[in-house]
Amino acid sequence: MSKIKQTDITKLSQLEQQIEQLKAQKKKQEAQLSHKIGGYLLNELDLNMINSSDELYKIMDKVIEEFNKDIEQNGSNRNNKNLKENEINQNSK
Repeated sequence: MSKIKQTDITKLSQLEQQIEQLKAQKKKQEAQLSHKIGGYLLNELDLNMINSSDELYKIMDKVIEEFNKDIEQNGSNRNNKNLKENEINQNSK
């Protein structure tokens, strides 16, 4: 059997930590989306003006689309930050 290097263990630990962070982030984003949709429906819409479920679904799709744009922008900014941190960590070794 080959020995497991300490660096391999460290890398695996970091990956596990990132996975847990992503799971938590996903859960948070789902909650934000639910609140955003609910808030929009309660505050911005006159439900009496909606004539069909198709109209309601179109509105929900639009809210989800806008939310996803926000997520992509925030994710891009976060990825850039993580890449810079990884570079710094690699250079310091």
